[in-house]
Amino acid sequence: MSQGLLSTLCVTSGLMAIGMGLVLAVSRLRRTRRVHRKRGLVHAAMPEGWGSWFFQGFADVTMGTRWVVAVLLLTFWSVLGVTLVSLGIHLAR
Repeated sequence: MSQGLLSTLCVTSGLMAIGMGLVLAVSRLRRTRRVHRKRGLVHAAMPEGWGSWFFQGFADVTMGTRWVVAVLLLTFWSVLGVTLVSLGIHLAR
């Protein structure tokens, strides 16, 4: 009885971990787009010159870094979820 309960708990928590990864990644990407849009508005209001170029370049690098972090978070939570689901399936046998 306890092995079946443990199996169900592992599968459920694995599915929740995968869902959590998706929610975190989507949330982070939405926030990234919003911040990048705001920086774009500031960049449009800046006078031309080296500072404007640097500001836009820095904003692009920051956006890229945030995308990488979002993908890494999604990968981590997905691997954790798949591991828990496979453990739960293994315990069910």
